[in-house]
Amino acid sequence: MPKEDNNLGDQSVLQVRNFPPCPNFMWVSTFCLFVLTIPLLLGSAKTSIQVDRSDPTSILRAVKRHGAVTVVQQFTRNWNHWEEVLHHIGSGNRVWLKVAQALRPGTDAFSTTTLLLAVGQALPVAPEEVLRLVFNGKGFEFEDICTVPFLEPTDAVVLEYLTRVESALKKSMASDVNDLRLKCLASLQNFSKEFEVAQKTFEQYWADLANDNPEVRKNSLAKIVEAYNKEEERAVRFPSDDRFEKITNRGMQLLSDPDPSTRLLAIKVVAMSTDIPTRESVSKLFEDTDDEVRAAAAGVFVAHYVQDSPIMQGLERLLNDRNPKVSMRAAESLAGYRNSRTVKALLEAYAKESNEEVKGAIVDALGK
Repeated sequence: MPKEDNNLGDQSVLQVRNFPPCPNFMWVSTFCLFVLTIPLLLGSAKTSIQVDRSDPTSILRAVKRHGAVTVVQQFTRNWNHWEEVLHHIGSGNRVWLKVAQALRPGTDAFSTTTLLLAVGQALPVAPEEVLRLVFNGKGFEFEDICTVPFLEPTDAVVLEYLTRVESALKKSMASDVNDLRLKCLASLQNFSKEFEVAQKTFEQYWADLANDNPEVRKNSLAKIVEAYNKEEERAVRFPSDDRFEKITNRGMQLLSDPDPSTRLLAIKVVAMSTDIPTRESVSKLFEDTDDEVRAAAAGVFVAHYVQDSPIMQGLERLLNDRNPKVSMRAAESLAGYRNSRTVKALLEAYAKESNEEVKGAIVDALGK
């Protein structure tokens, strides 16, 4: 297969790493903006309607007259307009929560996600009204609301939100939603406990990775790799990529550690990231003196399309490495490329190769 590249009041509904922020209520990536404007680009957007996005009554009238889909399309043509509506919904105002309920049938994909996040952020302000949306079963599920309603928040944002929402949910409510209140409170308190444990574990990882003792650094890398392989990396990634980025950066620093076994573990930590610019740091180890380190470095680029010419040239050189394992990993990483230089390098390596396993890996690479 061809390869593919891989204070709370001001907090955004979405935080997306490596993309510039949009103004006002939330940050979104250029990709999200593109997704939201696909209907317009395809010419499927409907005729503009008159609706005042700052007036909930105007929006409710528009939904009644034109339908939720049309109104949502009207707002999402311009992200700032949709953002403004979400900001009002997140305020917890009762009428604006009615707007959220009215708009919900007209949302899909990213607009649904952002609407649910906005309603979730209203939970500490208007807990009874928000829980009633869940209770009424109108497109607002328990799992969407009784959680931390941010994507990739910082630890500080999570802690502040949990403090506010737990305080709000500890107050008694009307009988029809009181059981739901208790369930929601228990869920968030459990989340809070898990968060605290993960935070302490992360802080230990972070300290150990900077320890002067080389064995402590190595053991910390090994624990991170083990947790990741078991899909238990909550301490590294939970609930955001904020920690994950720090761990990855510290791993990049340890790629130059004097101990080859530490470098090998650092490669595995850096390889957890799908960010190609981050992985590029590993390519410096193509010339490492340790065979296992070179093989691991070459294998980092398997299933990740790399346009960077120096990296590809480095992988092509590794096809002729003295160690068969390194050559095989290089061939696997070059599989699927269709530029003439890489194909030529694979064919020339095959002609010179005597090891049948390496030849098989080159054939597989040429066949993909």
